[in-house]
Amino acid sequence: MKSDQLLKRCCSPVSTIMLLGLLLLSGDVEPNPGPCVTNMNLGLINAHSVTKKIPLIHNLIDEYDLKCLAITETWLKASCSDTAILDVAPPGYSIHYTHRPGEKSGGGVAIVAHKSLNAKPINLQYNYSSFESVVVRLSVSNNKRLNVVVLYRPPRSADFVNEIHMLIQESASMPGEQLLLVTLTRRRLLLVI
Repeated sequence: MKSDQLLKRCCSPVSTIMLLGLLLLSGDVEPNPGPCVTNMNLGLINAHSVTKKIPLIHNLIDEYDLKCLAITETWLKASCSDTAILDVAPPGYSIHYTHRPGEKSGGGVAIVAHKSLNAKPINLQYNYSSFESVVVRLSVSNNKRLNVVVLYRPPRSADFVNEIHMLIQESASMPGEQLLLVTLTRRRLLLVI
């Protein structure tokens, strides 16, 4: 199925036009640039609770030789123990995560990265309220930087279009290449930029 057919099927025409317009307005979008990295496998899953799926996550990373796995709906809470969180990453990997604010269930995002990528968290300038996100800078081949942004939009979040526009502008100002991974829950659309 072509990407334009997928967008028509998953999004209303108005939402699609607004989102694509914002991407074009960011000024740094190419038709299919792909990341600057070669020979690096990346993955994205919507986990619906990582603590219940640790063996599956480890197997996925191992089976597909993933150097980086982005995870949405981790369902990690602020009250989770460090041990429970660290267990999500297999040996030789690190985890960077953001839990859903408060003690509401669901949500949360994470990036599990191989230690050879020297993942460093990046703090965003703004406190976005319409989505949950985590950003890391990866050091990849030939001292190149790849900034990976994982974003999860919960149902019924307001002001998403304005905030994603701000996020795209903010990430475009970061040194290095950008990879934006988005999960929109309303229609289960995955958008990779």
